[in-house]
Amino acid sequence: MSSLTEFNPFAPELRANPYPYYDQMRDPARRGFAFVAGYDDAEKAGPYLRDTLDLSGQAERVRCPVYALHGAQDVLIPATQVDRLRKAMAAHADMTFDIPEDGNHCCHNLYAVVRPRMADWLAERLGART
Repeated sequence: MSSLTEFNPFAPELRANPYPYYDQMRDPARRGFAFVAGYDDAEKAGPYLRDTLDLSGQAERVRCPVYALHGAQDVLIPATQVDRLRKAMAAHADMTFDIPEDGNHCCHNLYAVVRPRMADWLAERLGART
């Protein structure tokens, strides 16, 4: 699973652990998810979060326009999650992926670049003149 094009959601290593996202998550994200779930220990939160972080089948239900921003250099959310979303929403009528190569998590380092693009995308969907 080294690249987006190689991701296979049905790969044997994923079937062995149906909730791999939590197990792949790095600190501080694991600690943050545990804290929000009411746990002060990421390991104790594991069983609960493994059961609740699975959103399989939900992306396919989305009917509104979607703009997905993901920094290619993001160390918190693996790039495999982007490909998983892309595959799940392949038939979606209005899906936009914006994946800047030098962007970090949420492209915090590229606000001046991505915010205008997001605003233009939204304005276009709302029928505003730009």
